[in-house]
Amino acid sequence: MIVNMLDFMIINFYNSFIIKFCIDIYGRRIINTTVKKLERTYTVQRTMNVRKKANTSSKVLRTVKRGSRYKATKTYNHWAYFPALKGWICIKNGSETYLK
Repeated sequence: MIVNMLDFMIINFYNSFIIKFCIDIYGRRIINTTVKKLERTYTVQRTMNVRKKANTSSKVLRTVKRGSRYKATKTYNHWAYFPALKGWICIKNGSETYLK
């Protein structure tokens, strides 16, 4: 009984760890996948797509023009959510920054 309970606790801990972090084959965290709350105004650096979800395969809701300013309320990986737009915009991709 104790061994089964311990196994259960270890499996639950492992599953919650995987849900929060992507890890490489050496066990190092490579992407934090938790949503972080914030209040920050971003300026769009070039025309960007606003998406329904925080990924490039998600539906495009609209586009925003360079120089537009919007307040974000949360981030997820390299994406920011804008309530006024009801969607997500990519903050950066590699060395290219889309929002400042």
